[in-house]
Amino acid sequence: MQTIKHANGLVFRVIPAGSYDARMARDVRRLTMADGSVWTVGTRGRGSCLAWRGATN
Repeated sequence: MQTIKHANGLVFRVIPAGSYDARMARDVRRLTMADGSVWTVGTRGRGSCLAWRGATN
């Protein structure tokens, strides 16, 4: 399982952009991570922090 970390310490699980979880995610937004990369992030329930990159990232 690949992860990416935000500057505040929050860790996101990396998922494929076309996955069911990415399509159904809530609170979707773009976020800059600790390494300066920009990811789309969202949640799929309590405690889930997901990140993915599409073709436009």
